[in-house]
Amino acid sequence: MALWAIYDILEGTCNRLSASVLQRFGSGRPFVGSELSGPSSVASVNFIDADALGYVDPLPTVNYWFYDRNHAKTDDIMSTDPALNYAFVLNGGGREFEIFIQPEVLNVFNEDTPQFVDATVLDATNGDFATFNPFTDTPVEGVHYGKGPNFGQATSA
Repeated sequence: MALWAIYDILEGTCNRLSASVLQRFGSGRPFVGSELSGPSSVASVNFIDADALGYVDPLPTVNYWFYDRNHAKTDDIMSTDPALNYAFVLNGGGREFEIFIQPEVLNVFNEDTPQFVDATVLDATNGDFATFNPFTDTPVEGVHYGKGPNFGQATSA
């Protein structure tokens, strides 16, 4: 969401001066069980009866969501951006032209939060955890899966 306010300070025939402020708000981004992290792949080949189901070569893994979608999200963020606009108005050929200078200060209160974070989930395929049947069992955190060592940490500056 963004709100933008402009105040005209000076409006002459040849020049104009205005002040503005842009206030932006962004709600946090989900990073577990979202398009940012995706599901984990868990071992499933040992739990499929290939002959009974008619598989020649069953898939060794299936996608599995350990957490509900939008289980965790980054912090909300707000930004305040003030600016001045000084414009020169030129007339030529029956038209009005405007040349302007607009200095801006972005994020004046220096609010920041990571927008892309690590959402690695470890299980028996990539960590030291017990296997479970993804078709019938409900996995237990700490036994069948766990958060990666950088879980929730920023992935880039």
